[in-house]
Amino acid sequence: MSDRTIAVQGPFGEKGSIDSEPPLEPVKPDAERQLNGIHEQFRSFHEVTGEWPAGTVGDASLPEDGRFSWLAQLANRQNPNGIQPRWNHRWNDSENDRFVRQRQDSFLNPAIPQKVGKDGYPASHFAGVTGVGPDAASLPTGHPRAGMFGTNRVTTLDNVSDGLGNTMLVAGVEGDLGSWAAAGRSTMRGFTEEPFVRGPDGFGTGQADGMFVLMADGSTRFLSAKTDPTVLRRLASAADGLPLDAAVAGDLGVNNEAPLEMSDAAEPAPARIEDIVAELAEPLDEPFTENDQLVDIEATMAQSITEFEQKNPVAARQLLLILEEMLGVKIDGSDLPEDVKVRLDQTVSLHLRDTTAGDILVEVLKQIRLSYVVQNGRLELSDPGE
Repeated sequence: MSDRTIAVQGPFGEKGSIDSEPPLEPVKPDAERQLNGIHEQFRSFHEVTGEWPAGTVGDASLPEDGRFSWLAQLANRQNPNGIQPRWNHRWNDSENDRFVRQRQDSFLNPAIPQKVGKDGYPASHFAGVTGVGPDAASLPTGHPRAGMFGTNRVTTLDNVSDGLGNTMLVAGVEGDLGSWAAAGRSTMRGFTEEPFVRGPDGFGTGQADGMFVLMADGSTRFLSAKTDPTVLRRLASAADGLPLDAAVAGDLGVNNEAPLEMSDAAEPAPARIEDIVAELAEPLDEPFTENDQLVDIEATMAQSITEFEQKNPVAARQLLLILEEMLGVKIDGSDLPEDVKVRLDQTVSLHLRDTTAGDILVEVLKQIRLSYVVQNGRLELSDPGE
C-alpha cells in the first residue's frame, strides 16, 4: 500500500504554383488540438503494439480502482526512457509515485483551470467513453449500450458496427476530475444523466454552447449543447444498430422495457454524424488564444484537495518536486543562499484534510522555515528571516 493517501493541400498552395504561399490552416481550439494529439498517440500505440490501449491495465489480482488507466499506457509509450511504472503495483502505490505525479500536458485542456483532481494527483481533462448508463464500463463487448472503453473488455474496430465516424472514442471532461494514471471515472465514464453537455456527468471542453469529442475514426467533432440527447446516447455506443436520427424509434436508456438485442457487428447504421449534428455544431466565432486561458497561479494554488498525507518523513525538496508537478508551476530555490539551501534536504511529514494545493506548499515550507513569492510566472523560494 502507498504511504501517501490522497482521499495531465500540398506544400505549395495552388496546384503547379511553387512560388505561391501555402494556405493558412485555421487555428483549432485548444480542446480540438489536444484531441488530435491523443488520436496520434492512439495511432502510434497501435502501430507499435498492433492493439488499442485497454481501459484498465495492471495485475489481475489488483482491485479495479488500483489499476492503471489507458492514459498511463499512452504516457509510458510516449516516454519509454522516462520514469517507468510498476504495472504489478497499485497505481497510487509509493513505488509508482514518481510516475503518477508527473503532469501530462497532452492530457490537459488549457481552457479548464483545474489541473489537479480532488484526489490530489495531476488530472486528465479527457476520458474514454464507456457507453450509456452507470454500468456501461462493466457491460460485455457487443452490448448495445457499450462504448469503446470498458473495465474488463477490449473493443476492437471490428466490434464497432455503428461505424467509426458515428462512435465517440474520447470526450472532454470538466467535472469530477482525477488522476490521469488511475483507472475508473477520472479516465473513463459513460453518459448517464441529462443534460449530457456540461451536466451531471462532467463532460465538457470549456465552451458554453457545446463540447469537442474524438470519434473512433480519428476525426474531431463539436457537439452542440442543443443536440438531441437520443443522438448523443447513440454516438456514445459502439454497436446499438440505430441510426443517428432521433425520430427513429429505439432508446438506449437503462430502464427500457424492451432492451435492444446484442449486436453481432451487422451493417453500420445508415445515418452519419455529419448529417445529423452539423447544423447544430456551429463553429466558434474566434479561436482561443493564450489571453483567453483562465489558468493562473492563484487559481491553481486554490484547487481543493480532499486529503494529502506523507506519513514517512522525506526530504522537503522531494515533496516540492511533487507539488511542482501538481501545480504545473516552477518552484525555484536557485537564488537561496547556500547555507539556506541545505534546508531543502531536511525531512518533512504532513497530513492535511480539506485543504488546497497552496496550503500544502505553505505547510511544507513552514517546516523548513522558508516562504515563497510569485514572480515571473513561478514560485520563488525565500528566507523569511532575511
